[in-house]
Amino acid sequence: MCSMKKVLFSTVAMSALMLMATSCADDQTSDLKAGAESTVTITAQLPGDMGTRAFADGKKATELHYAVYEKGTTTRLAVCQKADGTKGQLEGTATMTGLQTTISLQLTTGKEYDFVFWADAPGDNVYTFNSENQTVTVNYANAENNTDNLDAFFGQKKALKVSGNMSISQELRRPFAQINIGTDDFDAAAAAGYTVSESTIGVATYNTLNLLSGEVSDPVTATFVKKPIPTEDSKFSVNSKDYKYLSMSYVLVPKDKETVDIAFDYTLTNRTFTNVPVQRNYRTNIYGSLLTNTTDFNVVIEPAFATTNYNLGALYTASQIGGAVTLSDNVDFDRTIAVQPGKTMSVNLNGKTVKNTTDLWENPSVPNSWSLFSVRGTDSKLTLSGDGDVIAKANDCYAVDVQDGGHLVIEDGHFNGNVHAVYVYKGVAEIKGGTFEVQQKYSDADKADEFVLNCYDANRENGTAKIIVTGGTFIGFNPGDCKAEGNGTNFVAPGYASIPNGTAADGRTIWKVVPAVEATTAEGLKTALTTRGKIVALGQDLEYASYISPAKNTSLVMKNGAVFKSTNDDSNNINTLLSISATGVKIFGNGTLEAAPNRPNHPSAVIEVRNGGSVDISGNLTFDAKGGSMANNAIKITNGTANIHSGYFHTAGGTPKESTSECIYVAAEYLASAKANLNIYGGVFECDGDATYLINCKDEYRSKCAIKIMGGIFVGFNPADNTAEGAHTNFVAPGYKSVETTYNGKQAWKVIKE
Repeated sequence: MCSMKKVLFSTVAMSALMLMATSCADDQTSDLKAGAESTVTITAQLPGDMGTRAFADGKKATELHYAVYEKGTTTRLAVCQKADGTKGQLEGTATMTGLQTTISLQLTTGKEYDFVFWADAPGDNVYTFNSENQTVTVNYANAENNTDNLDAFFGQKKALKVSGNMSISQELRRPFAQINIGTDDFDAAAAAGYTVSESTIGVATYNTLNLLSGEVSDPVTATFVKKPIPTEDSKFSVNSKDYKYLSMSYVLVPKDKETVDIAFDYTLTNRTFTNVPVQRNYRTNIYGSLLTNTTDFNVVIEPAFATTNYNLGALYTASQIGGAVTLSDNVDFDRTIAVQPGKTMSVNLNGKTVKNTTDLWENPSVPNSWSLFSVRGTDSKLTLSGDGDVIAKANDCYAVDVQDGGHLVIEDGHFNGNVHAVYVYKGVAEIKGGTFEVQQKYSDADKADEFVLNCYDANRENGTAKIIVTGGTFIGFNPGDCKAEGNGTNFVAPGYASIPNGTAADGRTIWKVVPAVEATTAEGLKTALTTRGKIVALGQDLEYASYISPAKNTSLVMKNGAVFKSTNDDSNNINTLLSISATGVKIFGNGTLEAAPNRPNHPSAVIEVRNGGSVDISGNLTFDAKGGSMANNAIKITNGTANIHSGYFHTAGGTPKESTSECIYVAAEYLASAKANLNIYGGVFECDGDATYLINCKDEYRSKCAIKIMGGIFVGFNPADNTAEGAHTNFVAPGYKSVETTYNGKQAWKVIKE
């Protein structure tokens, strides 16, 4: 089905992302065998959407230092291919342009490597990159206050295994806390004759950063070189109020938040701020009326230096050039992340939440914006993993889509979209795990949750849009019976089955896709069903001449509209298709189960529950008792329990039809201890001929039978006024009622809640 929203299906080319890169290697074709050389292309980038506020744009850090090591060692490798064909020490520099650069390295296939990166302003005399011990040291004696020339970034990639020519992305982050001191009374103080012109701070910090581990060492009390305060228009905001910068400093801090005392020295005076929180990659803003009030001050710590989440920039870059991204924070999308043709991208949600508070649907920033994530074009691939959330804004977009021949793989995560969680216009979506649901339902209430996974109809029919499910949990949606695509449409792969797995808080059935035994022969079906605890899938028509008695806790999943029926063999005395004498047996899916018609001498049943067994029935199933010389039943209960949640149950009766119309026959017979229980929650029940005995209990055993009806449609039969059991006999459970309706033009009764 097509979405409720208007979708433009034309292919719109996006202009390619142009990267200015400095490389130490030419493109080469790599033999993928272990020991051969492969080209590993790394795009190093500063956080995306850095903003343009003072001291926050990262534009001064244009020189990237890098070094490569065999995993777990500190010896730099001589594997960088030079232009003259020789190999040089794999320690180099590259120029950052537009907050990023690309380097190409010749590395050995099959080996694992560690990488360290450091980006700073060229020519500074404060930071020293040392590849031999994988550190950066800070010379605070040369560190000037109030300058963003000290803005710098670092990163590492550990244990990267080279599997051939590869392209990866690497985001760099600040190892600093930015300490800002601001005031709202600068002009008032100036009017009183007091003007601040320069400032510095003294603070406990560290001299050394280990680039591979991220740890700091060598504690020191640093005093920054006093310099003029930031320019007149330099301000930061707290709660929408502006504060004039009096001081700004980058201070190296540990991984974990800590508190420090800050000695603030400014024109003609000084003061100390105690127990100030500082955290890596965070701003600490100290603010108030600091020039006219010498006692009070406020402190706020805010995440990140940029106005938006750093992860968004990493995701965008990886979508354009390929690469792997592990989320470190929640992300609020302001545009669709669309994997471009020919690119491979993987995202580890890492327990974080991806959402959008801005409308993405047909957002002009990305053509054909339908979702948070999109994968587009032949040879493009997106893999989503990690136990996180991908949640679309209400009444806006899907969670994920596939366009123009893309390939989507979902391994884990929670996906909540509008109408669709996953939509395939053209391409393939492999669902291997995760949880899927929708918040905005389809407008037809009968199909409200039927579009959780969905393909564009025309492309599904011609084979260019596919969804293949081998795992996952689905709220209110059965991927083995996708009614939106037509009753019985099955997204579940061979060797797997979609089974009921509980009920959501709002009453919707939860479905789970699990491995199953795929039965292709009658004997194979019998073997599997008689093995305790097996889930057995039947996706093709089968006939069986005898009967099968499933073992305890087995499940039969009908797929693809398959028909399973018994043949006209009158040699056995138990005249059923399935004789259920064990507990915990489940039958569900999409298909038909048939009793043998026209069996002389013996009545037949599709299912007989006996010897204390129990069966649960759900899904889009038909139980057809056909007809014969004697009564045939869809369900017969002689000793045990049947729970019917949905399905179509029919009997053609015997000869004459008028005398044998039991569709469901409850008879606690054969044993004095026998008890028969029937619970109907839904389904349609119909017979040919007189429906007086449609749901019937054998009179002499009424005291041992219990019938409770809490839903369903009964053609020609009122379960609240069953004359066959005596006038006004009521099978309807307390809290429910029977109301007259029609079914295919026939008089019927429907049981609903009062």
